[in-house]
Amino acid sequence: MLISESIQDFQLCQIQDKKCILKTALHPNQKNGRFRKVKRIHVVGVASRTGTTLMAELLHTCFKVDGYAEHELSIFRRPRPRVDLVVTKSPIEAVESIKVLHHDPDLWVICMLRDPRDVVVSRHGSRPELYWTNLRLWKQAVDAAYAESQRNSRYILIRYEDMVTTPDKVQQDIEQRLPFLVRKTPFSRFHEIAKPSSGSLKAMRGVRPISNKSVGSWKDHKPRLVAQLELHGDIQDYLVKLGYESDDSWKKELEGVIADNQESFKPEFDDASLIQRMQKRWKLFSRLLRYRLGITRKASIITK
Repeated sequence: MLISESIQDFQLCQIQDKKCILKTALHPNQKNGRFRKVKRIHVVGVASRTGTTLMAELLHTCFKVDGYAEHELSIFRRPRPRVDLVVTKSPIEAVESIKVLHHDPDLWVICMLRDPRDVVVSRHGSRPELYWTNLRLWKQAVDAAYAESQRNSRYILIRYEDMVTTPDKVQQDIEQRLPFLVRKTPFSRFHEIAKPSSGSLKAMRGVRPISNKSVGSWKDHKPRLVAQLELHGDIQDYLVKLGYESDDSWKKELEGVIADNQESFKPEFDDASLIQRMQKRWKLFSRLLRYRLGITRKASIITK
């Protein structure tokens, strides 16, 4: 099967240990059979509205990096120009990034985790009249993200609540996990020197000192949370497992609350047909294959 005209000099597949290995000539960006080292830190979240924009801005502002994406950039696109250390982010690639991580030794993933109750009541600056995402999407990614963080040291799970409550402690934890990083400024002083893009400003709804005032914001949107629990099921086990609650006493605050069934900006349910789901899986497979072969689409980054 022809994969791409940019792949040249295919050699015959050889059968070794009952596996068919596809051999190609070296891609122009490869050295000794693999891509020249470009360290990439990619920020993802178990859902939207988990603090991915703030984390990406903190990383490229407060550490010495060579380049960063202006706002969002898929993990399947390779930053250009090639630099030694680059920061990118895409809030909805928590699961996809796991698959790429297994094939790229120079990739580190920071996955943002946030209390699902606060996630579903959060709003985006581009559509402030709507609740942005829902429990279905949070549940869809959190199990895989948590499991990967337990077995892979390059997949780092960081709680939003820790980032906005003790930002300098989180910075220290990141430095321990990524020892090649060189600090410029404490996370707690980010707002003094930050220059986010317009897209980042919308997502963060402005630049201001890091604050934890949004933690527990679900208590001001109880009808919304009740509706989400009715639509997508209980989250008690998740809250205990992830350290957000020790028991179910929080549910008493929802007693007698009438559900607000306003739809989220993100679809509440996956209505994709079997064919559409198969097409989605094929698209992911093909993107992974192109990534491994070095024929992914390139994307410009801001260099320092």
